[in-house]
Amino acid sequence: MADLDQLISYISQEIPNLAQNILGGYTKQASKDVQSFIKSLQADLEFWTESFAQGKITTDDLEFLVKAKSDLAKMRALKQAGLAKVALDRFRDAVLGVIIKGIQNVL
Repeated sequence: MADLDQLISYISQEIPNLAQNILGGYTKQASKDVQSFIKSLQADLEFWTESFAQGKITTDDLEFLVKAKSDLAKMRALKQAGLAKVALDRFRDAVLGVIIKGIQNVL
């Protein structure tokens, strides 16, 4: 089985840079929101990573599955910080991209 801890570590390392580049900061709030999102996806991440590693799903399938869960990314802490919806959407989409890239790279 692919290393889920390694995937979560990769995602966690990428969040501060994303927050800085897209949101102009808010790294604590961004990290909190992404950790909540990852926790809600843990079983799915395990399944997707294993399925991708075994060749049961393609890159396109993986992207579809991850992006289908975007509604779960509530970004509550960032909303409370008063960030605009456009910035939150850009950040959420970037996080989804990091998850996809992470699954591909963990293998």
